[in-house]
Amino acid sequence: MPSKVKAADVTARIQVRVLYADTDRMGIVYHANYLRWAEAGRGEWMRARGRTYKEVEAAGIYLPLVESHLRYHAPAFYDDLLTVETFIVFAQRASIKMGYRFWVDGKTEKPIVTGHTIHALTDAKGRVLRVPKDWYDVFGVDPKYNADKMEVHDGQKSRA
Repeated sequence: MPSKVKAADVTARIQVRVLYADTDRMGIVYHANYLRWAEAGRGEWMRARGRTYKEVEAAGIYLPLVESHLRYHAPAFYDDLLTVETFIVFAQRASIKMGYRFWVDGKTEKPIVTGHTIHALTDAKGRVLRVPKDWYDVFGVDPKYNADKMEVHDGQKSRA
């Protein structure tokens, strides 16, 4: 059952311990690992919304990645404990944008990595879908929202 809390008000947090295998030769976390941890964060965000990715796919909805962006502000190292914060930036008729902040617990006051991913909604054959009405509350789609008249700039919605 979907959560009654608005999607935009939900931030999921997970913790990950950096393994030796997660680092490069310099002992710094290899950049692509942040996308793996972002995926784990999205899964927890869905659970916080009252659904799982497994349920999304069982409903015939797939969320392929169409864009990813990460900004590296500072490195993480072997054995650091990271907190990954995941939140929704926007949901449109056929896509969602998720945001991420990565922190080193006890070592940083600011995020060491920030970023976002954009996901299309498709069926199992890759055809674009609109968010089904019974999933509006999960993804935070406003039924009065007119995607044709909306622009998004750095996660901020504004009327065109």
